[in-house]
Amino acid sequence: MTLTAQRDEPAAPAPGDTTHWRAAVLLAIALHAAVAGALFARPAAPPPAEDGGAPVIVIELAVVAAAPEAAPADLAPGPTAESAAETPPPLEPPPAAEVTPPDPPPEPPAETPPAETIEPP
Repeated sequence: MTLTAQRDEPAAPAPGDTTHWRAAVLLAIALHAAVAGALFARPAAPPPAEDGGAPVIVIELAVVAAAPEAAPADLAPGPTAESAAETPPPLEPPPAAEVTPPDPPPEPPAETPPAETIEPP
């Protein structure tokens, strides 16, 4: 006995079928419209109190067309740039300590092959 099942419709939508995308766009637009409607339907906040709950300080400033004239200072002029003290030359960095490379490790003595003994015939 053999059981077989057949599906009348394909498992995936056809490549040109865009109904699920259209439904998603309509759902997104509907959600945005609902949020905007809820914001517009919200009652307005009551106006703040006359003083706002804090003391008010008002400082009135007079309108000034220009800055006041500064009185000339009775000070002696400072030194000119030519007579100013010269800057000291920059300090040279201390000489770097000589770095000696480490001694190479001693080479192990070469193995000498055993001496061949020649036996007379």
